[in-house]
Amino acid sequence: MYLFNMFVQCTDRFLEVLPEELEMTKLAVEHLINQVLHDLFGAVVLEHVAVRLCSQRLDRQSWYAIDISAQCSNISIPWLSNHLDTMELTLEGKISCVLIELFGTVFVDRISVKCK
Repeated sequence: MYLFNMFVQCTDRFLEVLPEELEMTKLAVEHLINQVLHDLFGAVVLEHVAVRLCSQRLDRQSWYAIDISAQCSNISIPWLSNHLDTMELTLEGKISCVLIELFGTVFVDRISVKCK
């Protein structure tokens, strides 16, 4: 079993996300993250997904924080199981790609994968 945690900041001038629709955004993010993790691992349990608007800047640019925690098991890509660093980089790239569709610019502040 693997424990996965990620904290992401997203900002862009033109977002597909509206501040008044955070619950719908959270559901969309949950769905996207679940798909990415399910493709790499056989079983996924999303423990926590939070999307929050942190501030509204003077130039009307919104800034969002996304916090994700999950438990994953039964890795389906054997070469990833050898190195946690490789797994973290792969997850960072795949998750960033799906979040870009909603948020434009994605900054990964923290990502960790640990064996349990």
